[in-house]
Amino acid sequence: MKRLFSYILLCLLIFWIKPGYSQISRGADTAEIYLHCFWHANNLHYFYSILRSINNGREFSIQYTYDTHGSEPNPTLTGDSASGALILDYAGSDSLKVSFDFGSTFETRFVFPGKQWIVGGCVSGELYYESNDVNYPGLYRSVNFGSITTLMNSNFAMNSLMEVGALPGEVYSVVWPYVWDTIGLAFSIDYGCSFITSII
Repeated sequence: MKRLFSYILLCLLIFWIKPGYSQISRGADTAEIYLHCFWHANNLHYFYSILRSINNGREFSIQYTYDTHGSEPNPTLTGDSASGALILDYAGSDSLKVSFDFGSTFETRFVFPGKQWIVGGCVSGELYYESNDVNYPGLYRSVNFGSITTLMNSNFAMNSLMEVGALPGEVYSVVWPYVWDTIGLAFSIDYGCSFITSII
């Protein structure tokens, strides 16, 4: 019984430690998609890669590979409407990286205090992020890949930023729990300055 318990515990640890992160994101060009995923491991170092396809995923090329040095960040790759532009965001980190060469190289553009969530806008360079920093709470917007940000809504900390719409100014958020155990869908048409919430 002891061996069975040890075996089960070992299997759970292997599955818990093994990275399995993968994500797909849009590109700006027709039929362009990006796959951001765990690629391989070597001596407890996890290598992630950003792969690009220009034919709807039939073929991929490796654009960028990086070593996590044994830790497993949870980066999010976001596409932009400008050709070649990508945003790489690390959960729990105050930094943001931007690429202008289809993900081949990345540069840090800005440090966001208390940044929790990044969503790419519908126009080139537009980003929205939610901050939970006690000195800078709220919803922020940038129109130049994070170099300069503007506070849009200081009361946004109760929401969870999720997505943008197809038209400039449209921002969606989820409020849970909204009333008892319901979910609220918050929608803005003024770049997040105000929201109308409906119960789902």
